[in-house]
Amino acid sequence: MATTKPTKPQNEFLPNGFGTASGVQKVDFSDSKKLNGFSVNTEDILRGDNLNYTLDTIGQELKYLTTVVDYINSITVNKIPYVNSNDKLDFGDIHTFLPSQTGNSGKFLTTNGANTLSWAESITEIGDPIFTLNFNKVLPENYVWLEGQEKDTTGDFAGLFAIYGYTYSPYSSGTKFRLPNFLNRSIWGGTTAGYIEAGLPNITGHLHGAGQFAFDESGNAFYKKGAGTLVSNSGEKDNDYGFNASRCNSIYGNSNTVQPPVIKVRVYTRYK
Repeated sequence: MATTKPTKPQNEFLPNGFGTASGVQKVDFSDSKKLNGFSVNTEDILRGDNLNYTLDTIGQELKYLTTVVDYINSITVNKIPYVNSNDKLDFGDIHTFLPSQTGNSGKFLTTNGANTLSWAESITEIGDPIFTLNFNKVLPENYVWLEGQEKDTTGDFAGLFAIYGYTYSPYSSGTKFRLPNFLNRSIWGGTTAGYIEAGLPNITGHLHGAGQFAFDESGNAFYKKGAGTLVSNSGEKDNDYGFNASRCNSIYGNSNTVQPPVIKVRVYTRYK
């Protein structure tokens, strides 16, 4: 049953120096209090406070506390307190205030800012990436995969556009923008947003003149495949040379693109 909200007493409890020297008087009382035994000219027999004022203050405090305690004690199992539409203290079944808990174990309760509660996988800021190893995951409402999809700059995805802009788009204006695309990309720390395209350092090597075999030295991409051949009446022919970048670094030849060791994940975010 609803209870009228008690108003916390505004008057001080035992004001103006309770227990001080005799003769201390209250600074002022309203006319209504003076008619009911409160007087600025009455000596403080409690040595610092007017007796009737003290009793009145204690009574107001007890009435307030009693109402609050009675209300709290009246709350039963699975009930939560709230203020109803009539501005009265009330309590109701907790399940009437929460969305269904079935199938939502381990999730967080969140709000859309318009008095609607829902369960969320995690509490995350709009636009922040969330990584998962569940590639068949069914995304919660208001979430989207970050895989380069084209979206409107207004409407549901306006919040993401305010964060990403055209940074991940092939254009710099218009009513459409693209979400970041995490497919086939590793994560790289930086102070600015955007992509870094694949690249490799240069490969170097050198050849020496005939009869000098220094080009077989370690780290040289060029190497001697065979010695020259003597041909009758023609002298020695040129040496046979080869090129193999893996002689400089074993990462060459392991992939058809730049490929560090990685683990695959799928990335999504909240858009509103």
